[in-house]
Amino acid sequence: MMASVKVAIIGVGGWGRRVVNGLSKLENCELTAICDIDKGKAEEYSRAYGAQGFTDYNSMFEKAEELEAVAIVTPTPSHYDVAASAIKAGKHVFVEKPICDSIVKARKLVEAARKKEVKLMVGHVERFNPALQELKKAITAGKLGRLIFLSARRVGRPVKVSEVGVIKDLAVHDIDAMRFLIGEPRSVFARCGAVEKHPFEDHAEILMIFDEIQGFIEVNWLTLKKERLLTATGNRAFATVDYIEKSLSIKYQDKVETPQFPVDEPLKLELSNFVNSIINNEEPLVTGIDGLRALEVAEAALRSAKTGKLVKLC
Repeated sequence: MMASVKVAIIGVGGWGRRVVNGLSKLENCELTAICDIDKGKAEEYSRAYGAQGFTDYNSMFEKAEELEAVAIVTPTPSHYDVAASAIKAGKHVFVEKPICDSIVKARKLVEAARKKEVKLMVGHVERFNPALQELKKAITAGKLGRLIFLSARRVGRPVKVSEVGVIKDLAVHDIDAMRFLIGEPRSVFARCGAVEKHPFEDHAEILMIFDEIQGFIEVNWLTLKKERLLTATGNRAFATVDYIEKSLSIKYQDKVETPQFPVDEPLKLELSNFVNSIINNEEPLVTGIDGLRALEVAEAALRSAKTGKLVKLC
């Protein structure tokens, strides 16, 4: 009989609906409880998925004693309080990116999870995009030759403005992707600004400097056409990942290769990785430390944009 993990979701807004649907389809996951501050949503989704419904997550931790793990898909400013309560209750935690709205809070979460010996995974879903995984393999195999430069473009108008600016909302995806591909950046230089009326930056350009490689990230909430692209330049070939199409092309001097690989939904792969990490008692692909590191780079980019200076990371 396949092992199964009893999981709850906290927050069934726009993205939360996709997460709850994804969890419900995993064979080794038992969707036990659904929590949302909106009573109507909590009742609607708990009925639809045959789960217990709650409007208060602390009450859920007390009453759903069999609960083993939670997926937190709430507004970013609430991530710390919700995740800290879940960890205190001894639950494994999946929390959407960014891990928290401050580095101090993120560090506290990582330490709390370590002490409680529970899994803490952060929802940097692009790590699970098959095209990025395939690019990682190509780079490791030396197909691009010596890697020189990475560039990412993540633009398009959001359904709603996030509770954080475009750097923590969008750029963290590409910060994490570049870390996944080549390791930790040494310093960051950035520019950002706001065109429309809201409290945060809505466009930014970020230069990440690694040991021998540079990575450039362009993000905004302004471009009418949604694009999610990553390119990698080597001295032998040039590669392009289209996250939306889940495709990879590698251009050599005399030919273009379009590697074929199994294509699956990144969110499904991400949630499956979380559940399997609990069953197999292993680290998830994106740990709390990964979420913290991505946030540290994002915060450094904001400091650089404010001061006009290069910010060293390590």
